[in-house]
Amino acid sequence: MENINNKEKKIFLIGYNKCATRSICNLLEQSYNIKSEQVHHHRKGEIASHIFSDIHNNVSILSRYPRINNVIAFADLENVSKTNGGLPIMANEYFKEIYACFPCAYYILNIRNVDDWLISRINHNASLGHHSYLKRWKKLYKIKDEEVIEMWRNSYIQHTQNVKNFFVDDRKRSLLIYDIDNDNPSKIVSFLSDSYVFPHTIKMPKIR
Repeated sequence: MENINNKEKKIFLIGYNKCATRSICNLLEQSYNIKSEQVHHHRKGEIASHIFSDIHNNVSILSRYPRINNVIAFADLENVSKTNGGLPIMANEYFKEIYACFPCAYYILNIRNVDDWLISRINHNASLGHHSYLKRWKKLYKIKDEEVIEMWRNSYIQHTQNVKNFFVDDRKRSLLIYDIDNDNPSKIVSFLSDSYVFPHTIKMPKIR
């Protein structure tokens, strides 16, 4: 797959959902360089599906994505509900392939306390009963609730370590590890400062 070179440097949030992806997107939209329509969050699984399809068809990642040259930031790279019966797509786990196509992009690994993250995922759309986030995973994998939760925990821990292992040496400068429990949003502003300009006094969105 070939590199895609665009005028603006892309931004990829490669942490999981329920790690403040929406709040970070709200922060990005405060940049003078970034318009709200240039920040794509989840898009009903469209981003994840494009990445998954491109990789498995040996096509440059996101090269067929609508208005790719105008989109700057991508967040919440998953698709659980629109997979045509297939297993959930966690496209953030394809960060190596994304990096191969976008070596000059900014990568943000948004993390949090794993137990709090699990609770947030379990509670996501819980009011929908059998259509809740947890139940969708249970149905697709045909396993018990506790097995889904254990799968999530193991994936979270392994993914975090895989990212850290990959972004070393020359690649290290491309990654920001952002702990939503302990870091200030100004850390993101500083990380992006070579390409994106924010107001001197930015409105710190509530991280959720």
